[in-house]
Amino acid sequence: MSRTTEQIDADEALTEAIEQVWKSYSEEGDPGGVLVEYVIVANYRTWDEDGDSITTTLLHNRDDAVPLSNQLGMAEFLAARVRKAINED
Repeated sequence: MSRTTEQIDADEALTEAIEQVWKSYSEEGDPGGVLVEYVIVANYRTWDEDGDSITTTLLHNRDDAVPLSNQLGMAEFLAARVRKAINED
């Protein structure tokens, strides 16, 4: 898929933001090396005129180029880590 200039700029800004978050929040700090892939899941919530909530979910991956098998692998790995954290809580 061909990306627009706006999409390329947004992906570059997102990559920089992820690198900063990683360095700021990771116990290991700067991991060194190169950030090669990521998958972002984000929700927006709105409400209709009756007050019912509507959730819209965005699934985005680095440069819209991460193979589905890698996206699934990262999602499954994260799900396993979240379940472990829940069980330990």
